[in-house]
Amino acid sequence: MSLESKLNRILGAGLSKKIPMPAKKTQVPIDELISGEWMMDGDSRVFVRESSSSLESLSSSQLSTMKKICELANIPDEKQLLFLDTETTGLAGGTGTFAFMVGVGKIQNGKFQTTQFFMPGFADEFLLLKLLSEYVEKDSILVTFNGKTFDIPLLETRFILHRLKNPLNLEHIDLLHFARVIWRDTLDSCSLQSLERNILDLHRFDDTPGFMIPQIYFSYIRDGNADPIPGIFEHNEIDIVSMHKILVRVADILGNPNSKYFDSPLEILRVGKYHVRKGRREAALDYFQRSIDCTNSEILDKAHHEIGFFHKQSGEFEIAFESFSRVCTNSKLIISAKVEMAKHLEHRIKNFDEALEQTRRAIQTHQNTKQLGGFSVQGGDNFAEELFHRQRRLLSKLRRKQELE
Repeated sequence: MSLESKLNRILGAGLSKKIPMPAKKTQVPIDELISGEWMMDGDSRVFVRESSSSLESLSSSQLSTMKKICELANIPDEKQLLFLDTETTGLAGGTGTFAFMVGVGKIQNGKFQTTQFFMPGFADEFLLLKLLSEYVEKDSILVTFNGKTFDIPLLETRFILHRLKNPLNLEHIDLLHFARVIWRDTLDSCSLQSLERNILDLHRFDDTPGFMIPQIYFSYIRDGNADPIPGIFEHNEIDIVSMHKILVRVADILGNPNSKYFDSPLEILRVGKYHVRKGRREAALDYFQRSIDCTNSEILDKAHHEIGFFHKQSGEFEIAFESFSRVCTNSKLIISAKVEMAKHLEHRIKNFDEALEQTRRAIQTHQNTKQLGGFSVQGGDNFAEELFHRQRRLLSKLRRKQELE
């Protein structure tokens, strides 16, 4: 008995008019909503979409920079770069999370070619992974955004579960790391979409929000409604193309202190500090010197403070002293700079009077900051006690000097 007949029976067999049943909505297949083709293997199928766009190429010097920064084995040809981004059923990771779409991008024939693999059901995952393996070349260099933490471990897990060889064990450039190096102090967020707005001046319109993508996919699995799926393809493609544009800027900034992509001397200073951490001291000094070409007193203080420590570590104590002496606005940095000046005067110059004066200025700045309710200096009361201990020691040295005279 049909549902319609059952309802009419329940509501009364004597009804002269049958209750009409709602018409079943006709589901439009994906390939009628977006260009692409189905790849088949037995009962499994994966939808593959390709598209291309113009690009701003990386120069040989920019590629060389990324080789040095990432310690790659070889200077990559731009065509070796493989940009990768996934859309998943959740952010938790683990064996219960699927990458239902994997988008990859690379340079082909002077264009940026994007290829996206989409599985319409969980049973199609093996075929998606197999197609991805066939696409990835063994000398590729991965470029991702937070891929080292999320995308690549997730895909590695999926390959293991299907007993497939993982093709993504490649040299890897994760752009999130470099975005934080450059822009952490000048942007509220270093997310990819924040970089798009603030660095690329790219604004998405009618974009499918990332947090909604798992829900859209589960709805598609449940009811077959593919209407929102093209929005996921577009979202994924923009992510991949944006990564290439970000890489161009990152490579230029990390290799050129005069890069046109710098928006603030603070970014130049941060890159200089990064080069110091990586042991590239000559390059770091170029960035430090470039960062003091500004009128912002806060940035100048930070730059002179960093330059001071740079020269101190190099054994250039007189130059370091001059740099520390230029710190004059930021209270925390003033205290640190005065202490460094006092150390130099006490231990190398043996000028105890001037060392005592610099120590007293540090103490006064610390007390003023505390009274004004300003920031707490690292070390708190212990740091203040160290200042007073330094002052007592210098007074003692001065007394002994006077006694000897």
